[in-house]
Amino acid sequence: MLSIDIEDHDALVTALLPAVREAGRLEMAHFRKGVAIEQKADRSPVTIADREAELVLLAALAKIAPDVPVIAEEAISAGGECEAARQFFLVDALDGTRLFIRGRPEFSINIGLVEDGRARFGLIFLPPSERLFVTLSDGAAYEARLPLTAGEAVTDIAFTRIATR
Repeated sequence: MLSIDIEDHDALVTALLPAVREAGRLEMAHFRKGVAIEQKADRSPVTIADREAELVLLAALAKIAPDVPVIAEEAISAGGECEAARQFFLVDALDGTRLFIRGRPEFSINIGLVEDGRARFGLIFLPPSERLFVTLSDGAAYEARLPLTAGEAVTDIAFTRIATR
């Protein structure tokens, strides 16, 4: 088992990168060829790309942090249970499904780590532009380009710290 210390955000990002890339590749393949659209119980749309990407991310999180519960959009909408927990991952494998369906390249993969009701870690990846946003171990937010075809570790990626006024 690959279990890591999830408090080490650099290690968490490195462990998540292969799954994030794979989920991004799946989404882009479906985005290019089009997908069948279904409706969830709440009448919001869902596609096979949503489900396939979520399965990739869930499998990775089960290996990386097997003791941390995961709340994932498609699993919950399909009737999965959501247990109250002090710490959990929150996953939306394809945020922006309506735009995805319309052929607009404005969707993302979102993974957050929540502790005691507060976000402690975040990862947002935009497959169409290959832009990655993460929280690293120093607690700051960073942006980088994450090519879908490469395989470098977090230490090989040129991160730029995000600064606000």
